[in-house]
Amino acid sequence: MKPIIRISIVAILAVILSQLAYMPINKVVLKYNCHSYKRLTEIYEDTTAYDLIFIGSSRTHRSIYPKIIDSICGLNSYNAGTEAGTIEDFKLTLKGYLVHHPAPKVVVLTIDLPTFSRHNEIHNYPQYYPFLNNPVVNTTLSDDGYNIGMVKAMPFVTLTDLDDYSRENTLRLAMGKGGTDIPDGDFEYKGFLSNTTEYIVKPQLEKDMKRMVLYSECMASLNEMIDICKQHNIKVIFTYAPEYDFNLQKTRTNTDSVFNFIYSTVHKNNIPYLRDDSLDLCKDPRLFANNGHLNKPGAIVYSAVLAEELNNILVQKSDSLR
Repeated sequence: MKPIIRISIVAILAVILSQLAYMPINKVVLKYNCHSYKRLTEIYEDTTAYDLIFIGSSRTHRSIYPKIIDSICGLNSYNAGTEAGTIEDFKLTLKGYLVHHPAPKVVVLTIDLPTFSRHNEIHNYPQYYPFLNNPVVNTTLSDDGYNIGMVKAMPFVTLTDLDDYSRENTLRLAMGKGGTDIPDGDFEYKGFLSNTTEYIVKPQLEKDMKRMVLYSECMASLNEMIDICKQHNIKVIFTYAPEYDFNLQKTRTNTDSVFNFIYSTVHKNNIPYLRDDSLDLCKDPRLFANNGHLNKPGAIVYSAVLAEELNNILVQKSDSLR
């Protein structure tokens, strides 16, 4: 047998064996990521009609409880926040959602100080691999340089993209020693994942200082999202999520430039902007898991406050149409 034939046979067998091994391992990966997978399935594959969707980072994902929003506003809302999400994640969420879902009436976008500081970056891109049938996901990852063709042809290569944290938790779950991505005592609801009930607010140190950069590509992505919403007749509302005692802003420089850009954008496009960093709840450390994230009780309190704020905006819009 010629060497090239032997090499080809070995390669084919290796691919087959790798794929056979991948299937049970991937089942464990999806089992661990039960909340994330369910949430992304809703966003990129399902067709449920929602009146309002929330888009943002973990400060959205862990802070806005749709059950409270719906009960106060009389809406059907969904929390599409993404852990550590960048502006590119936000744009992917909006565009990918609109592929199968009817356009919502309202999009509430939470903008963080670092939102414009990371350009051309999709956070934790392996989580999107199961949703490559969504053309927006496929095109976005392909344009960002990820080898989508190889992922589709040989799905087992996706395991090599898992970070150490995911590998460890998948292994622990496979051995019957671990849980899922919904920690004990927490709960999920329409995309929302509750945070801990603990509160640990640490003082800010000089070494924590970070400069907030405004990349033109990121600012362009925000404007693209606004244009998409205009095309679909979607009302846009910006928010800035609660933080404890302005402690995030105390450790950031160039924040004035970030807020100035946001204010210029809202004025240009007539977008309501809810700066929720001055709410009374921001002075209560018992409502925060850390300086930038509400804990479970904090999310419940904030969701009720936000619902009233949104209600006021939406009632005003309704009155103006009469």
